[in-house]
Amino acid sequence: MAETTTQIPIEWRTTQEVADRLLGRANRPLLERTLALVQNLAAERKWPLTSVKVTHYQDPEVDWEYLLLVLVFDCNHAVSETLWEEYRNVIEEDIENFYQALDAQEQAIFSKMIDYEFGSDPQF
Repeated sequence: MAETTTQIPIEWRTTQEVADRLLGRANRPLLERTLALVQNLAAERKWPLTSVKVTHYQDPEVDWEYLLLVLVFDCNHAVSETLWEEYRNVIEEDIENFYQALDAQEQAIFSKMIDYEFGSDPQF
């Protein structure tokens, strides 16, 4: 019998048009790769990740907007914080390789237009 992998849902709470406007089409593959990496890591490491929410955030105090990727774990806050740190350590190397292939303008856009957050399931 073939082994099946559970796909972690990506919940788009913004539109593709907003993502493309913020990132530019050139940086869209980096966002897609980041989302795929999250799903793969969660499956491989058996993290209790229930979803990744892609939201549009606009800072009310500063003229700044970006995409926020919220990793939602089905566990208590302390455990989800540990998993969050593990994720950040693992993803940095993989994303860095792709990031280095971007030109300086694309790197600047991506670093300003995507941020991450985590939470436990009841919180989100």
